[in-house]
Amino acid sequence: MTPRTRYTLALPGGRALELGARTLVMGIVNVTPDSFAGDGVTADPGRAAERALALEEAGADLVDVGGESTRPGAEPVPADEELRRILPVLDRLRGRVGVPVSVDTYKAEVARAALDHGADLINDVSGLAAGPGLAAVAADAGAPLVLMHNRGASREMYRRARYRDVGSEVAAELRAAVDRAVAAGVTQQLPVDDKHNYSRDYLNDQIAILLGGRLAEELTNGNVTTGAGNDLDRATDMARRMVCEWGMSESIGPLTYGKKEEQVFLGRDFAQSQDYSEGTAIRIDQEIKRIVTENYDRARELLGSHKDELVRIAEELLIREVLDAEQVKRLARGLPIDPAPDPASGSAPPTGTVSPSADEPEPAPIVPPPPVPSEA
Repeated sequence: MTPRTRYTLALPGGRALELGARTLVMGIVNVTPDSFAGDGVTADPGRAAERALALEEAGADLVDVGGESTRPGAEPVPADEELRRILPVLDRLRGRVGVPVSVDTYKAEVARAALDHGADLINDVSGLAAGPGLAAVAADAGAPLVLMHNRGASREMYRRARYRDVGSEVAAELRAAVDRAVAAGVTQQLPVDDKHNYSRDYLNDQIAILLGGRLAEELTNGNVTTGAGNDLDRATDMARRMVCEWGMSESIGPLTYGKKEEQVFLGRDFAQSQDYSEGTAIRIDQEIKRIVTENYDRARELLGSHKDELVRIAEELLIREVLDAEQVKRLARGLPIDPAPDPASGSAPPTGTVSPSADEPEPAPIVPPPPVPSEA
């Protein structure tokens, strides 16, 4: 059997959700009166929280909390009502549930509040078609964004689910939704799996890439925001693994530190034992800082010497949202690219997007976690 691709999905707070080793089970908590299964517990937040904990106890790898039914024919729920339903549940789960918690919503306002109340990731059934600000919320928080595929709201999904070639159309709509997410600032960066043979130069380059977003803000705006928080987490973790797991620090040497405990549950924090002295811990911290700051300086020098190209690409992205690799290369060389299509002219959309009908919201998808090659 062909091994499945592995993914490491970075969660807020430095945790990680490991995908691909096996199929994960999501426990669903419907805080609604009209769910698919008729099991809504909207009137009792305490009961809903206990249900989530029971699902974890039964083996669920993550728990999904939703305050609006997406069954066919369901009516939409205002954001304030959705928040009234789910926030008391999330508050009761914070500090008690050991698996990641996702919030099932397509509203930016609801997602932002849910993340503030302890949710780890956003599960958007609309694929960014219903809530234009949702991707920006995920990007600002560094939270993973799951984009699902459907056509139309719950009341109309059966009528609009008409395809000539279902496979290619669904794939194109998922790709278009991923492009929308990336254009809004949701990052896709290949993480590193310790089962593969990566060089120290390659890992240093990956850290420099992760630091590029923060540096771009600093160079162009003279200030920094919280948007790069997730990238900083990942850059620091990669540097830590270089020092503690892969023996890539000359001052620390070819040793491993902080061995992981066995029987790690997917989606939970990795348990590590400190099998070294406080003095070694200080040296490890110094090496991690050195690796990150050296790559920060290297990325700063690179972007600073190519600031004109950086601005040119950013301005073009404001016009067309998505650039392919060849367009980026041409812009970096100062060459022109084809003009962006004029929406008013009725011209065809860029490759990889799908034009919805006039009375239909844009399609839907999954922003996959950044892929990690699986071990052979």
